[in-house]
Order: sequence, then C-alpha cells, then structure tokens
Amino acid sequence: MTLQLTNERKKIKAGYDSKYEYLREGEEMSHTIAHEAVIAYLRLVLVQLFAGQKVGVVTDVELTVAGDAEIEAENKAIYISPDISVINGLTVSETNALGLYRIGPGKPPPRVVFEIGSQETWKADLETKPTTFAKMGIKEYFTFDPTGVWTGKWRKKAPLLGWSLGAAGQSHEKDFATAGRLWSYELDSWLAVQPDHTLRLFDVKNQLRLTGEEVKEQQLAAERLHVQRLQARLRELGQNPDEM
Repeated sequence: MTLQLTNERKKIKAGYDSKYEYLREGEEMSHTIAHEAVIAYLRLVLVQLFAGQKVGVVTDVELTVAGDAEIEAENKAIYISPDISVINGLTVSETNALGLYRIGPGKPPPRVVFEIGSQETWKADLETKPTTFAKMGIKEYFTFDPTGVWTGKWRKKAPLLGWSLGAAGQSHEKDFATAGRLWSYELDSWLAVQPDHTLRLFDVKNQLRLTGEEVKEQQLAAERLHVQRLQARLRELGQNPDEM
C-alpha cells in the first residue's frame, strides 16, 4: 500500500504542463506553476512506482530527528520540509494531520527527498540541505530547477543535481551519466530533464515511468487494440462482429 499524504489541492488552468498543475487550497501562490507541476508529477509517478508497498509519498512534512539537538537546532535555522519525501513503513493512522515526521526508533529516515528550486530556497537547497539531509540519514537527495533560478547563474549550472549518503555518513554529489541523467538507487530509476524543461523518471530499460492514470490509459488502449484485432479477424471469417 502506498500512502499519499498531502494537503487538498485544486486544479488550476494555465499553460505549463497542464496534466500536473495544482495549487494548495487557501495557499498564496508563492511557487511558480512550473514548481507546482513538478511536485504534482513526482507525487503521482512515485505513488504508482510504490503501488502495493507500504511506502509513504509525502509532501510538505517537516522532518526532524528525535533527541538530536544539533539537527533540531539546524531545523530551526532552516525549515526542513522537503517538497517530496519517500518514507518506508508509514501506517494509515500516521497520515492524520501529519505535519511533523520525527526520525527515530521505528521511524526510519526518508529513503529519498526532493526539493524544487524557488527564488526563496534555492541557495539553502544547494549549499546547506545536502549536509543536513545526510546527517538525518536520508540516502538520496535531488533538487531540480524548472524555471532557471540558479541554472546558468551559479557555479552549479545543471538544472538537476543529486546527492547520496556515503558510508561515513557524509553527502556525496552524484555524477551525471550520458545525456545529463542521474540514477536513483532508491527509486530504481533514471531522473532526466526533458527538452521542455520538465523532469521525468525512466526505468533501467529507458522506459518512461508512468503515473497511475497513465497506466490505466495504456491498459485501455491495449484492450481497445485487442478488440479491434478480434473484430478484424471475425470479418475475415465472414462474420459481422456488430451483430454478435
């Protein structure tokens, strides 16, 4: 079972990646539509990726470490509330009004977190959070710049960056593979920036990871094709499938 934990969202009509455009109810639109579209896509595709597993796909939940004064002090200085967190072992009872996830006994660190670059947070996303997330025990961290808030303006010019947790508990920046892709071991997926500046996930065979709705659409298309082939075969045999 995959738990999708998020505030209620409403669809907004705009011109950017309209399949994944959402805005939180009652929230001022401080993030760009592109920012929200990436978060919506990641949430949907990760829920499908972990379908049938006890894994939580969580948005905007504050993270801290139980009993760790240093981490908690850092959290007061930097609001550690990733745009997306993927957390093993969440139960249905823990979904009610979940605003804080305290890493500790029986509550593992998120296996992977995402931050989507914004004018207000991108420097912390790049300079501070890789180390803080590593101290929390988070195995992988990715940040993506859909609107160019840092790309081409800072020393890290790539729009997609990632870090992994080393054996010594330190953060190590991931190296890019061919075509500017990053591999996520925790998601068993390639992360790749597309020509239209969107972020997409692909499996090891380079097949696009689909959302739940896209999987249903694909299944329906396959069923329609199967029916059409059966109808064609019946006509070859001199039977009218419309009369059967």
